[in-house]
Amino acid sequence: MPVLSGGSRQQDSQAFSAFLEHQHQLGATIVALLGIGEDGHIAGIKPSSPACHSDNAASDYEAADFERITISGAFFSSIDHAFVYTKGAAKAAVLDQFNSLAQPADTFPVEFLRTTKHYEVYLDKEGGTMKIGFVGLGKMGSQIVEKLLGAGHSIVVFDVNSSAVAACAEKGAEAASSREELVAALGDTPIIWLMIPSDYVEQEVAAYKTLLPAGSMLIDGGNSNFHDTLRRADDLRDHQIRYVDAGTSGGIMGLENGFSLMVGGEQAAVQTLSPLFEVLSMPRGRWIHTGTPGSGHYVKMIHNGIEYALMQSYAEGYDLLKYGEIPGLNLAEIAHVWQGGSIIASSLNELIEQLLSENPELEGIDGYVADSGEGRWTYETAEAAQVPMPALREALAVRQASQEGHHTFATKLLAGLRNKFGGHAINHEEK
Repeated sequence: MPVLSGGSRQQDSQAFSAFLEHQHQLGATIVALLGIGEDGHIAGIKPSSPACHSDNAASDYEAADFERITISGAFFSSIDHAFVYTKGAAKAAVLDQFNSLAQPADTFPVEFLRTTKHYEVYLDKEGGTMKIGFVGLGKMGSQIVEKLLGAGHSIVVFDVNSSAVAACAEKGAEAASSREELVAALGDTPIIWLMIPSDYVEQEVAAYKTLLPAGSMLIDGGNSNFHDTLRRADDLRDHQIRYVDAGTSGGIMGLENGFSLMVGGEQAAVQTLSPLFEVLSMPRGRWIHTGTPGSGHYVKMIHNGIEYALMQSYAEGYDLLKYGEIPGLNLAEIAHVWQGGSIIASSLNELIEQLLSENPELEGIDGYVADSGEGRWTYETAEAAQVPMPALREALAVRQASQEGHHTFATKLLAGLRNKFGGHAINHEEK
């Protein structure tokens, strides 16, 4: 790093510019740690300042409140990695503006970030709470709303079930009685999270497409087919609406434990939403930006395919324990021991222990095992890719047989387990 002469500002600026240009010519990796201002400035490049237009790597100028030597807007294209760290609601609003629509960099210098080879933006979630709309207040949806409210985010909720809306309003959410009212409550660039069954996503996306202004964001947190997500993302992009797919696992324990989130979407959109994902993954969950739109639902689909096969393996094992050659085994106690240090200890086995402790014979459960479609989509995708998945194939066959009336202790265990982690309804045996 050059030691500036202490001479004129112009001389020091020229020396700094020469140093930066020389390093770039040498092929040095250039990393920039940056902040942003409420007026959209970045790295000291104020709107309409000479640094916006300079062809040199660095620029000097005098503003009303300071003298400045800074990199120029032109030099951003030479930056290999730019990291922006900022905090607060005002800065969050600047990032929302940046993520909404591209603007002229001379009046909104944050735009120079787009010309870097790679950039990441980190917003302090404590300083930057968000206001979003939320549609779908079922078992998981209502827990997501409650978790976000608890972290200080503002949530406007809408659901066809008015009692679910009222329940969330009692916890601090703002209630909307229609899609139009929901959008109107969210400002110029609304963010709306859909947490609804996949069969209803198409009609909801079509409805919100006509209501949302350019720069808005739609998040699909349900279990949509990733092919549909890819198509919807392309369609909404044409309307300047960004589509983010957030595959969400954790079931009805997510409020306490934290959710596991697999998020697909454009980098800038996901970074804007990161304060939400950070909150939802606390304290023991995690989240990942899997890649471009569709990738989140793709990863979640395969997650659910693995889940089907794992559940089937557990169910078969416990079925053999119950009806095998050694009678009278205490399945709940075995599950408890397996959960302590065993290689097959898991969240699923923990729930099996709870289920068998409460209902050792699984009385009242008729063994009908529903499926959400994710397992079938995983198998179809595997077949298309010529990837064998025999365990999943058999798991699907068992579920299909259960739906045709073939019930066993194993299928009862599967049905009870689905109720434990997802709150899914159980068909009860007739007496």
